[in-house]
Amino acid sequence: MERKLAEPTFTDALMLDYGSPRMAAFFAEMDAVVPWADLAASIADVFDDDSDSDKGGRPHWPVVLMVKCLMLQKWFGLSDPGLEEMLRDRLSFRRFVGLSMDEQTPDETTFVRFRGRLVARGHGSTLFDAVRRVLEQRGVIVNAGTLVDASVQQASRGRWSRAADEGAELHTRRTRRRATRACTGEPCSASRGTSPPTCAGSRATTASTRRRRTRAGTSRN
Repeated sequence: MERKLAEPTFTDALMLDYGSPRMAAFFAEMDAVVPWADLAASIADVFDDDSDSDKGGRPHWPVVLMVKCLMLQKWFGLSDPGLEEMLRDRLSFRRFVGLSMDEQTPDETTFVRFRGRLVARGHGSTLFDAVRRVLEQRGVIVNAGTLVDASVQQASRGRWSRAADEGAELHTRRTRRRATRACTGEPCSASRGTSPPTCAGSRATTASTRRRRTRAGTSRN
């Protein structure tokens, strides 16, 4: 039997303007593009063995909430204890998963057991793959990382960009100049076995050597 979460309270209304706007925007984007209810329905069989209320025991946490918790772990690189701590500490995290201020917080063992149920039912990797496919279909890339650098960006459509093309050309010119300055006059790996050497640095050094030899011969005469 699924646990029924508490409705938002007066405390939640008072705290509505608190929290990170950046995190709020990130989670709003995820709620807009990911069909959480459909994902939860596809793995709802993880709790088939405790669907009979006559067996007693505590109701399990909502599947949508647990799915969102696991995605928080993946996006922000959190351990089970770290996830529990962030759910207790971060207003934006609580709002995203659906926990009101007066609601209890799932502990770390809850996440361990839920992952165990996913593996037992064959959903060990399918959940994350499903979220990734949904985001790819919507053209969204989630840059996973730490609590400060996770972000969302639109995937590139492969359109040609003059600025990008000019930037690549400039990078190539700079690389060539650095290679010429670094050259010692010896044939480079690309020109070994050829005579005369073909790299720009070798040609420049050879010409300079010839001029010095010419000036030296003239002075002796």
